[in-house]
Amino acid sequence: MEKKRAYIISLIFLVVGLLFLVNSQANITGAVIGASKTPSEAGFFTGASLILVSFILFAVSIGGLEKRIRVINHIGSVKSLKKLSEKARKNQRCSKRS
Repeated sequence: MEKKRAYIISLIFLVVGLLFLVNSQANITGAVIGASKTPSEAGFFTGASLILVSFILFAVSIGGLEKRIRVINHIGSVKSLKKLSEKARKNQRCSKRS
């Protein structure tokens, strides 16, 4: 599946899931006049599952995060950290105070 299509489908699932969640809440005005409606558990679980699927599709549409991550080593730029790292290579139990 193309990344753009997965992203669009993810957004659609998110919106539909949110609509299910909002619609599953009890109506307080109807309860005052005696027409109370029990909260729809099926609507709640459907909405929650659609939102979960949306997040999974969104993660898939992003994809390739490991290619975007760069590891930067700043130990060499600070003199005290550089000395400490050299000591740590020789002795695993060295500390900054020694």
